Formats: sequence, structure tokens, C-alpha cells
Amino acid sequence: MKQMSKLVVIWHSIWYFRNQAIFNKNNCDGNSIVGFIDRHIKEWSRAKSEEEKEVLKRKKQNQPASQNRKKKNIKWENPPSGYYKLNFDGSILPDGRASIGFVIRDNLGKVISLKGEAIPPCSVFKAETEAARRGIKEARDLKIERIIIEGDNLGVINALKGDWNSPWEEELLIADPRLDLRNFRTISIRHVFREVNCVADRVAFLGHTTPTDNPDCDLEL
Repeated sequence: MKQMSKLVVIWHSIWYFRNQAIFNKNNCDGNSIVGFIDRHIKEWSRAKSEEEKEVLKRKKQNQPASQNRKKKNIKWENPPSGYYKLNFDGSILPDGRASIGFVIRDNLGKVISLKGEAIPPCSVFKAETEAARRGIKEARDLKIERIIIEGDNLGVINALKGDWNSPWEEELLIADPRLDLRNFRTISIRHVFREVNCVADRVAFLGHTTPTDNPDCDLEL
């Protein structure tokens, strides 16, 4: 890991604990802070190493990732009987406009609920998290007990699963949907390629201009 990257992690960690102390009255001792920084650096290094391995693998195969995906015939799959699947996505246009979209389908692939609408300008992470939050809340309101959640933003997926330590401002965003996950009997949260998430992507894109909540609407896929 490069020295500059280490400095960024250390600076961010100090800022995180400073805000915890000021806003949440949560004071940590020096050993806890050092341990937190050490774990953060190791996670960053591991993620970077995996990324470099993937790049090297693609170079050896001499073909772009999109071609590799086509060979594997990646596509959306129906959930098992008794389960529902929630796919979510956020959309940010070049001019800064943002929107969210989600779709819930049963084991036959039938759309049970969907929603696409514009939201105030924000970051990609916030748009994706808001899409997940609304989709999870809709599934809860529908009394769904067993759910599979899919999205193509790895950061949001790992934050929902609690696998990554997110910056404090992202932790605040993710806390609400993560809390709602307790309402389900069985949960599976998965990262998928954009090709798999294309319906939610389309719903989110339509949300910029045409609020969408009709399960029978034509998504023109």
C-alpha cells in the first residue's frame, strides 16, 4: 500500500473518531484507534490486491471484462420458492440530477412492486442507499419474510452486510435500511453485475422524468 494511501486512511480514521467523540459522546482509547486504523489499512490493501489480480487476469486473457461476462451468460435468476428478490439501483445524470429505483419479484419472476422517482442531487452512494432503503421498507410493508437483496454497488452491498467499515457519514445513511433488515426471517444480500441488475437500473433511469410505481408498466428491456 502506497504511503499516501496510508496517510489518507489514518487521517480519515482520526476524523471519524473525532466526530464520534463530539457528536456521539463516544470516546475511544488509543489502542482502539490504532486497531481500527490497522484493520482499515489491511482491508484497503486486500481490496487493492484483489483488484490488481483481476486486472492482471484480464490482461492475460486479452479481453475486456464485458466479454468475459457474456461468455458466462450472466442474467437475473428467479429466487427459490417462498422467497422474493429485491433489486435496487441509483442513477446520477451528468448535470447532477439523481433518482432511485427498485423492483421486487417473486419466484416466478412476477413483479410484485417497483418504484422509480427523482430525489434531490446527491452522491452515488447516497442514491444507491436510498434505493435500497425504500426497497427494503416496501418489502417489509408487504409482509415479506424471506428475501434476497441484489445491487451492483459493492460498497453499498458490503455496508448493508456489515462487511466493511464505512466512513461515519455513510454509516449514518446505511443505519436505517440495516435496521429494517431485522424484520425479515431469512435474508441474503448479494453483489451482482449491472447486466443482472438491468431492470432496477432501468426503473431508476425512468425515475428522472417519469415517476414509476406500476408493476405492469412496460420497461422496454
